[in-house]
Amino acid sequence: MKWPASILLAIAALSMAAPGARGERRLFSSEGDRPRKSWVIAGTCDSAARVIIEESAASAIEGIWQTTTDGAKVAIIKGSIPSAGSPRTAGALDGLLIVILDSPRPAIAAGTVMGWALPSAKTGRWDAWIFTDMQGRELSDPRRFTLTAEDDTHLQIIPVHKGISLTLWKMVPYMFRRGISETDDREKGLDGMIRLWPPSPTSPPARPVYL
Repeated sequence: MKWPASILLAIAALSMAAPGARGERRLFSSEGDRPRKSWVIAGTCDSAARVIIEESAASAIEGIWQTTTDGAKVAIIKGSIPSAGSPRTAGALDGLLIVILDSPRPAIAAGTVMGWALPSAKTGRWDAWIFTDMQGRELSDPRRFTLTAEDDTHLQIIPVHKGISLTLWKMVPYMFRRGISETDDREKGLDGMIRLWPPSPTSPPARPVYL
């Protein structure tokens, strides 16, 4: 039996539909399940973070770090990543929370979760979601990044770009050509964090320690 072309196209479209389109929950946590806004872990300060890390540190990146962009002090500690619908209650997914201890922006309270990370299948790499926008005292607009630990002291934060790129001038010859294009020749991987504590047993400190 030969199916009409219209029916074949409909079958193909159904087979390509995302599982979530039918209201099913995906086996792995989807990007739609992530929190949309930051939340605050009350009582989180430098000393409290050190106690948590000393008691439970197992991941290579757990510790206290300083960002290279604005000098904010953050702690990477174990914690539960909530779902988008319940940003202030513990969820079923455990990972690493990136918590602000001291920010150059006074509106951001200590204990504000600026993102979270999960281990990837590659050694020294973590999938991370970090809030990239600020509204009042809250952080929002989580974007995906890759955390890369080149050694025990340096942690790179590399943005992940997803989507479709359309180049019109390659499709239509001699049309839509632009005389000016934007370039960025800054080396990738320069933004990230430098470890403050605990000190690495194998790598020298990134900044000199004065006695």
